[in-house]
Amino acid sequence: EIMADPPATSEKQPTLNRILQVLPYGNEGAFGFEGWKFCTPDPDPSIGKINLLEDRIIKEPVVEIASAPNVKDANVYVQFPDEERYTGIGAKFPIATFQLKNIGMHTGVELECKAMDGNLYTITSSTASTICKLQGKTVSIPMVLVKGWNKVEIDMEYILSVIGRKFKTCESVKIISSCRLRRIYLSDRRYKDWELPEHLRILPILEQNFQKIEPYAVIKDEGS
Repeated sequence: EIMADPPATSEKQPTLNRILQVLPYGNEGAFGFEGWKFCTPDPDPSIGKINLLEDRIIKEPVVEIASAPNVKDANVYVQFPDEERYTGIGAKFPIATFQLKNIGMHTGVELECKAMDGNLYTITSSTASTICKLQGKTVSIPMVLVKGWNKVEIDMEYILSVIGRKFKTCESVKIISSCRLRRIYLSDRRYKDWELPEHLRILPILEQNFQKIEPYAVIKDEGS
């Protein structure tokens, strides 16, 4: 299992009880991909590509996951951890936060969770979904994004409780094309931006362009 100690805090910053940053993982000083798995259906970059580039708005390195319009989105993704190298994250933190940029195409995330009953459940949130549904051990919820950068928070404990299950751990995180990613982290609760370590904050960077979007909010028509 992969675990990490909480980051050090300063006297000016409220104590952050528990947090695990998974993108980038392990090294705040460099944008690394230790432990990640990348998947594209074809080596041809016109079909699908995963790049590290600098976003012109935030002036920082980000991951872009993109696929051609005729390619099934789920075939181009990044996943943590790589199941061929690790057994699972094993994090007891129920809140998953994604700093994600809408690039005008469908995108989504998948979280694999272990419940107290010992079973694995998958929570999916996608801009292509319009309703909440349960199918087997998969819970699907809509994702609503504004133009540009978004902060998406998913409360795995709450979602599993809706289907009568008790959250134990988060085992894996998958992000499906097409979008850009700045940070992904798991935490013991929701934190306001000013409570976070500086490298996880997004409000000072985006100022008025920042929007917080709940992934299970009612989806709105693009024309509204």
